[in-house]
Amino acid sequence: YKGIWKILILHSISSFPIYKFLLIIFFSFCLAGLKIKSVDQLTGNEEELQLYENTYSLIIGIDNYPNLGFNQQLQYAVSDAKAVAQSMRENFQFNDVITLYNEQATKTNVQRELSNFRKTNKEDGVFIFFAGHGYTESTRDGDLGYIIPNDGSMNEIEMYKNISMNELKDFLKPISAKHVFVVVDACYSGTLLTTRGVQEKPEPDLGYLREITRGRVRQVLTAGGKGQQVLDGGPGGHSVFTGYFLQFLENASNYITASQLGYKLPEEVFKAARDRNHNQSPVFGNLLG
Repeated sequence: YKGIWKILILHSISSFPIYKFLLIIFFSFCLAGLKIKSVDQLTGNEEELQLYENTYSLIIGIDNYPNLGFNQQLQYAVSDAKAVAQSMRENFQFNDVITLYNEQATKTNVQRELSNFRKTNKEDGVFIFFAGHGYTESTRDGDLGYIIPNDGSMNEIEMYKNISMNELKDFLKPISAKHVFVVVDACYSGTLLTTRGVQEKPEPDLGYLREITRGRVRQVLTAGGKGQQVLDGGPGGHSVFTGYFLQFLENASNYITASQLGYKLPEEVFKAARDRNHNQSPVFGNLLG
């Protein structure tokens, strides 16, 4: 496997191969029950840090939409989602990688899987990836963003068939896991996000990792902003967003943080889109409320 560790050493009760860390939202997704061992730069002592007890992933990809027209069917969302699921399994080793593709990804099934994360514990981490259609509805009180499940609709009077960002936020609230990171390769407004500049130390030491893994956070990285069409034809035959997302994951030497993704990925996607005379600006931030 790629990315053999330089300074972080993984320990487990089982003899698993060495994997990289997906540091979610400044935090580390790792193999269940694993610890890292590193030198605290302040004291010079080598110490162990338990990052998560368990980590879980939900990967959703939808090409086929029965309620949408022929020209609104997608071609690469499922293959993008499958590539992300493969990366999670081969490079990061979650406790469980749950997948929903096409007709499996109904509104009810997606909601059921989100609800199942209520079984997580307070020291767990959750990663959610969605590739498919999104929709933005403009109202007098602001924009509403939706992700569209397999049985969803783009008809304005049928928005109840979709999952709004408000609903997603409400599903995440009762989840016990302290860290949840949602990545969405779809077009919709990031109106529920508080965005901010992201700065991350390139090689956090043990004390820094200990501090940033304490809090409870829900964060989202989206492929584009309001009114922006997300582009296909990216690295590896994926969408531009997912292609670069996978590149960052697979090229990480030892770990990668969601903060780093939120800083680096939008710039790469923006430049690639600009080279094709297109505007696509991924958005990263906290879920409001």
